[in-house]
Amino acid sequence: MKKVILFLVDSLMPEILDDCRRHRTVPALNFLIERGKFWPDCVTVFPTMTASVDSSLLTGVYPDRHKVPGLVWYDPEKKEIINYINGLSTVWKLGIGKCARNVITNLNEVHLSKEVTTLFEELADRGKTSASINAIIHRGHKKHRVKLPFLLQVATRFQSYEDISGPEVLTLGALLDTDLNQQIPAHLQRATKMYGINDEYAVHVTRLLIQSGDQPDFILCYLPDNDHEVHRKNPAHAEAALIKVDHHLQEILNTFSSWDEAIEECVFIVISDHGQTRIGKSRREFNIDLDVLLHSFSMVELGEQPNHHDVVVCNNERSAYVYPLKPEIEKQLIDKLAADS
Repeated sequence: MKKVILFLVDSLMPEILDDCRRHRTVPALNFLIERGKFWPDCVTVFPTMTASVDSSLLTGVYPDRHKVPGLVWYDPEKKEIINYINGLSTVWKLGIGKCARNVITNLNEVHLSKEVTTLFEELADRGKTSASINAIIHRGHKKHRVKLPFLLQVATRFQSYEDISGPEVLTLGALLDTDLNQQIPAHLQRATKMYGINDEYAVHVTRLLIQSGDQPDFILCYLPDNDHEVHRKNPAHAEAALIKVDHHLQEILNTFSSWDEAIEECVFIVISDHGQTRIGKSRREFNIDLDVLLHSFSMVELGEQPNHHDVVVCNNERSAYVYPLKPEIEKQLIDKLAADS
């Protein structure tokens, strides 16, 4: 039976792919499309944030069932804002250690519903092996030891972490104690390279697994760099970022004696989690100022403990969650928000 390699390319957009194909700048993607199938009209889940989308991808259910609604949300039971390292100033105010624990441990071990099963858990139950390379959702049956680089230990005040669960092979860049990191160039694991959460690291690990002679039945390889580039630039001109992704896919295909042999031995799947749309240059014209819109309500400030407040706002960049803390203000709050629509 063929092995499966799934590449999750953050913010891969079909219109950009079409442009690159016309210009003949993405030979690997073009090869896979010509030898396989291409579905450009896919719809992601809502909200389109990495944590919620990837949770749906790995569980097959929507956020209302897997219980991970976004990158930032409010837990009414614990009365705290959950943040998976989104927004530097926000993370600083909430506490770096708390946010780090949320994304490293709590996301998979606590927040992701135990009522749903991940793909890695299902594969293990069926006797299949799997690997998760830098994906944010990775819950599985095997325990892995967290070992943060020194600077991250300092930033999080040397807090300890419980072992986290994942498939047989799990990497989160340089954040885990794994033998694979000994085989990855050190410069790919530095702070300037997001401690290994980058395309080069992920591709290097994937190639090692292919060359090992013991390739897992399923590999999920997360490629985040395209998203970073698209955020920095106009999404309509993201060809250069996708060309870099294609170079990485060429590296993977070149691991085999030929590209034809690669698709004979493995099933290659390339997917996106969401796209991006340019909304304009004017912040005043396109942004919704919730501070102004909800000025009549008492809002919880970042770092504050909800007490006698009216509202908690969790900003997810292109969307926001607004939580009324008092039932009697719910209709008034909805009317205020609707007035801006």
